[in-house]
Amino acid sequence: MNNAFLHCHKLKAVIFLALGISWLASGAMAQTPQPLPPANEVFAPPATSSTLFSSRYTNAAWAPSSNTITDTLTPNPPQPENESWITSNPEQQTKVVVDSGRPGVFQGASFQATFLPDLVDPPDLTELELWSNFAFPMPTRESPLILTPGFQTRFLEGPNRPDLPGTLYDAYLQIRWMSKINDRWGIDLMITPGVHSDFKQGDDSAIRVPIRGLASYQWSPATKVILGVVYLDRSDVIPFPAGGVIYTPDDNTKWELIIPTPRYSRRISVDNLGESWVYLAAEFGGGSWAVKRASGQRDQLRARDYRFLAGWERKATSGITRRWEVGYVFGREYEFASGTPSYQPDGTILARMRLSY
Repeated sequence: MNNAFLHCHKLKAVIFLALGISWLASGAMAQTPQPLPPANEVFAPPATSSTLFSSRYTNAAWAPSSNTITDTLTPNPPQPENESWITSNPEQQTKVVVDSGRPGVFQGASFQATFLPDLVDPPDLTELELWSNFAFPMPTRESPLILTPGFQTRFLEGPNRPDLPGTLYDAYLQIRWMSKINDRWGIDLMITPGVHSDFKQGDDSAIRVPIRGLASYQWSPATKVILGVVYLDRSDVIPFPAGGVIYTPDDNTKWELIIPTPRYSRRISVDNLGESWVYLAAEFGGGSWAVKRASGQRDQLRARDYRFLAGWERKATSGITRRWEVGYVFGREYEFASGTPSYQPDGTILARMRLSY
C-alpha cells in the first residue's frame, strides 16, 4: 500500500515537473515559428506514436499517430510529433530535415507517462517511456531510415495472487524504412527488436522481434488506402492484417478508419506558433514479458486490454509539442504461459501525457 502511494506521488511529481518544463520551453523556443504543413499532406510520416497501437506494437498498446502512411499503424514506440519525410528541397541536399525544419540526424525525443488507477481491482499501473528518433538517407532523403531507440518502465501494484511482478521493462530499437514508389504508392516497413522482461532472469523468451509492413495508395487527394500485415512475435497473438482508409476532406478534419486503431481528429485552432487538435481514438493495449515468479519459476506474463480515448494536442512549430489524453480501459486480462488461471480486473480510467521536442 505504501509502495502504491509512493508510485502515485512519483507520477504526479513527474507530470507536474514535465508540464512546467514544457510551458517554459515552449515560450523560450517559439521566437522563430514556422508554418506547419496542412493536415492532408499527401505523404507524411507519423506525427507520433500515439499509435495505431499505442504504446507501440512491440510491447503494448498501440496508439494512433497524426499523419502518415503509418498514421495507420505505428507500433510501440510512439513516433515523435515532429517526425516527417525527408525534404527534397535542393538547398538542403546535405541535410536531413523534418517538418519543423530541424537539420541533421537527430529528429527529436519524446517522454510519455500513462496512469491506470486501481479504482476497483488492482493492479494500479504506471507506465513511463522515453524515446528518440534519428534519420538517415537510405539511399536518398526521399527514402529515410529512421532509428528509434526507446526504454519503458511499468510499475504494477498488486494483486498478490497471481504474483504479478512489481516492475516490467521494455528496451527496444525500432528500425523503420519508408519510401515513395511513385505519386500514388508508398511503403512503410518496420522491425523492432527488443528485450521485454522484469530483468530478473535471462531467458531467451525476453527477446522479441515484432515486424510490420504496410503499403499506401493515394486514391484521391483526400483519400489514402492502407493495407499490410503485423507480426507481434507473441505466442498469444497470431500475425494479422491491418489497414483501412485515411480520409482528410479538409485541413481541419481527419478520419483514420484503420483497423485496429481508428481515430477521428479535428483541428480547433491554428496560429503562427502551431496548431491545436482534439481527437477520439481506440487502441489495443498489452504486452508480453519474461518474468521470474515468486516461487523462482521462469514464466511468460501476457497482458491485454482495450482502450477508448479522448485527447487534446498542441503541435508546436518550434519547442515542445504537448498531448493529453483521458479514456476508459476494459477487457483487461493478465495471464501466465505456465497455465496459472488468468486474472481479469474490472475496467478503469486512463490518463496520459506526452511531451515531444
